[in-house]
Amino acid sequence: MINVILFVITVAFWVIVWDFITTALRLIDKSKSSMSLFKKVIVVSLLSMPFSINGNIFTVLGNAKSEKGIYSLSSFYQDANGGPAFAIFALPGYQHSKHLSLSFVSILNYQKSGGELGSFFPIVSIQIAKDNANSFAGLLLAQVSDNGSSNLYIGVSCVQNSEVESFVGIGASFYQKARLSRLGFGVSLYQEAENLAQTVMGVAGVQNADRCSCPMALSLYQIKDPKDKSFVLFTVDEK
Repeated sequence: MINVILFVITVAFWVIVWDFITTALRLIDKSKSSMSLFKKVIVVSLLSMPFSINGNIFTVLGNAKSEKGIYSLSSFYQDANGGPAFAIFALPGYQHSKHLSLSFVSILNYQKSGGELGSFFPIVSIQIAKDNANSFAGLLLAQVSDNGSSNLYIGVSCVQNSEVESFVGIGASFYQKARLSRLGFGVSLYQEAENLAQTVMGVAGVQNADRCSCPMALSLYQIKDPKDKSFVLFTVDEK
């Protein structure tokens, strides 16, 4: 029943979007012809139809819930209870899978996985994984890993909370918490770690860990046992 509701919503949404765009284009150029509403509904229905193959759902623009996996070009709702959820473009909405949630571009999307998840270009997205959460470049509101690591290689991360490691390669991090909290190059506001809080190059605001490191960075405030006191303005040993 939920897939029928999702299908109707999807068709209505894309028909409205299509009609809005064609109307705007006709206002600019009145010579442009427009497809009838009936034909638009037929085309969008075909593109939004979820096709089930061996329990896995394949669709172009559709949204669905599946007992196995879901694969689509673009979706705003994917719920795969027994397999991976894959979308090239994950639109504002929800993507969940038992094993792997993966998207190429995710925009205002909430990704959740019982295993690993990843997005090459997340834009204002949230990622929550049981194992590793990985993103190449983008802006993350939150990245959480229950048993693994949270990794953003280029971009801005607001919150990273991981069991093993929270890592930002190049960019900015507002809050990191893990056994290892690391920033390669950029600005880190607050790093909390059981073992090591490290900013290699750039500026670290507050570092709170058994070992704080800033080889080529300026650390404004370090708490606990700072091992590298180069470029440190203020340190406190709470042990």
